[in-house]
Amino acid sequence: MLITEPRFEAARKLIKEIVYSYVDPGGHYIREFQTQGFDARLWELYLYVYLYNVGFEFIHGKPSPDFHLSWFGNECFIEVVTVNPSQNPNRPDPTQPETQDEINILKKDYFTY
Repeated sequence: MLITEPRFEAARKLIKEIVYSYVDPGGHYIREFQTQGFDARLWELYLYVYLYNVGFEFIHGKPSPDFHLSWFGNECFIEVVTVNPSQNPNRPDPTQPETQDEINILKKDYFTY
């Protein structure tokens, strides 16, 4: 699927670019990338490339959190997360609004000015 489908061209190019520099200390990245964790692992790759390109130093050693970084001697940790569709049939995701009125109802008490 990833190799053959045109919609995954950007993902293929990203993977080719970083395959030699990305370290997977937990050893589960490839398995999750090929199964249910595709979106989350792809987001992790994008974030890795960004952090690498802006000059963060990666400190490897433990499987979690996802990134242990140093920026001019200041250390920080990042755990990469995504919001995914519900897998619980008792709590399905709400339907998407289809009209401006439906959007306005959802926003009513969400933003306050």
